[in-house]
Amino acid sequence: ITERETKSKQFFNSIAHEWDDLQQQITGDFDLTAAILNHVEKCNFAVDMGCGTGKLLHHLKDYAKVAVGVDSSPVMLQQARKLFENENGNVKLRLGELEHLPIGEMEADFVIISMALHHLSNPAKAVAEVSRILKRKGKFVIADFEKHTNEEMRKKFGDLWLGFSEKEIRNMLAANNFELLEKQTFTMNQSLRLNIYKSEKQMNIEEQKNGF
Repeated sequence: ITERETKSKQFFNSIAHEWDDLQQQITGDFDLTAAILNHVEKCNFAVDMGCGTGKLLHHLKDYAKVAVGVDSSPVMLQQARKLFENENGNVKLRLGELEHLPIGEMEADFVIISMALHHLSNPAKAVAEVSRILKRKGKFVIADFEKHTNEEMRKKFGDLWLGFSEKEIRNMLAANNFELLEKQTFTMNQSLRLNIYKSEKQMNIEEQKNGF
């Protein structure tokens, strides 16, 4: 696992300068950012997990008093800083692993992980981290590939997982006290399908027993 994580980080450091163009090859004419923003709500504290070059975070900041972008690639964050160097200060960029977020417990109101879950060695652990940092009734949006068989995605884009089935996503959400609210599916280039899931954090069993 450590070796895969190291290789993944090296990969993203090496292609950071061309990452947006690479993603465009997959998304084509589909506006992924706009599709995700349709699910975003105004809030105090929003988090973009795997923020990359900051393309989505640049829009997320308009919905939150504080918008935090987290990425494990220092070079990706260098690219993102160029985008925000003249901003008003409500954007924070943090270096960190998505399975160990540099954010406090129940600090966030809204969390997005867009096209990053399939790059993680342990996606379930990342979802557990979202549950840790989200306030009760906080919203969580996942945008990622439907399960597919295109092995070229591993070589060209450093994918560790070839997407996720709805059952796999539902299981990860349910195991971490999330209720799925809605799902949208879109078709992109190379016949790849993208799912957007929006869920809400619920009370855990202990909280329910204690009447919180």
